[in-house]
Amino acid sequence: MTKPQLLIDQPAGIGDILWIQKITKVLSEKYEVFHPVKDSISWMVDYMPNLCTIKEVPFPCDKVLKLDGIDALYPGKRIMETKYLCVNIDWKDYLEYINIKRNKEKEEELFSLVSSGKPYRLVCPYYGTPETKTSSGALKMDIPLSTSLDNIEMRNIEGYTLFDWLKVIQKAEEIYTTDSAIMFLIELYPCKATELVCYTRRHSSKEIEYMFNKKWSYPEWI
Repeated sequence: MTKPQLLIDQPAGIGDILWIQKITKVLSEKYEVFHPVKDSISWMVDYMPNLCTIKEVPFPCDKVLKLDGIDALYPGKRIMETKYLCVNIDWKDYLEYINIKRNKEKEEELFSLVSSGKPYRLVCPYYGTPETKTSSGALKMDIPLSTSLDNIEMRNIEGYTLFDWLKVIQKAEEIYTTDSAIMFLIELYPCKATELVCYTRRHSSKEIEYMFNKKWSYPEWI
């Protein structure tokens, strides 16, 4: 018997897409799932074959699951958690459902490009999908640099994707970041860093800290 078709409406937010992989997997037992991503992050399809571009969706699908913005229906609940609440699925082992097909050749190239070979702090100040910008450019947090280590700033480099930074992430002595998709990658893979620091965009870590298992610190700022 042919499964009914389900369109998952969560086209952007790389971290959001990683976060809901368990939902996609669980629902695929009942539906033929289509999860299209925005053109600006369509590179994700090469690393996560369960995703697709909008052109690959057979419209109209039998059912649509709107996860983008679903928190508006759950006032007082944590934003990311509401994506699981609306489908009555437990999120706690979500990391086990994230499957990334790594491009080790690209990772090696990028590591050689940005690393001097000395110990370094990885600084990750940018957030938002590529088209999410202010009048002054990409969205960026002010994150302190190390005075004792080299500093490598994670940024867009033509020819490479966020996932191609995985070797750089895993080899860093320290990682200082804003709350973005990189946190899911750090949780997913073993990392050398003994200092993990997140400067959250939300003035409070309560919206995100429950999702992560590693020992993160969340400096307060005003």
